Amino acid sequence: MLFQVAALFGFGLIAIQDLKERMVHWVLFPLVALFLGMLHWQQSTPDIFALVTLTNIFFVTFLIFTSWLYVRYIKKIKYVNHSLGLGDILFFYALAFGFPTSIFLVLFISALLFSLAIHLVLGLFKKQTTIPLAGYMSLFLIVILLLSNNNDPYQPHLYP
Repeated sequence: MLFQVAALFGFGLIAIQDLKERMVHWVLFPLVALFLGMLHWQQSTPDIFALVTLTNIFFVTFLIFTSWLYVRYIKKIKYVNHSLGLGDILFFYALAFGFPTSIFLVLFISALLFSLAIHLVLGLFKKQTTIPLAGYMSLFLIVILLLSNNNDPYQPHLYP
C-alpha cells in the first residue's frame, strides 16, 4: 500500500509540474520507477520480474527508436525536446518497471490515446504547441490505479 501511495504521489507531482511548467524535475522519474517496480516485485518472482521488465524496456526502446527514425529521416527535425521531450522518454522507461507486459502494453497505449483525446479536446478551446504527455499520462494512471480492483492494478493475477 505504501508503494502505491508513493507512486500516486509521484504521478501527481509529474502531472502538476508538466501541466504547469511543461517540464518535470528529473528525480521524479527514478522515484516513480522505484515505487512501481516495488509494487511489481511484490506480485512476482525475481526471474519473472526481470524478464517482464526487460521486455517492457525493449518495447519502449523500440518505440522510441522507431519514432526517432521517422522524425529524423521523414520529418527532418530534431527529436529530443522538439518531437518528444526528454521527460516523456524518462517517463516511458519509468513505467516499464511497474507492470506485467500485457498490462503495461494496454495501459501504455490507453494512456497515449487518453493524452491524444485530452489534447484534441483542449485544443478546441486554446491553441497548444506542445503536449504535456507525461502529465496527461500521469493523470490517466492516477485514475486507473485508484479505480483498479481492490487498489491492485495487477489483478487478474498473471503469474503462475
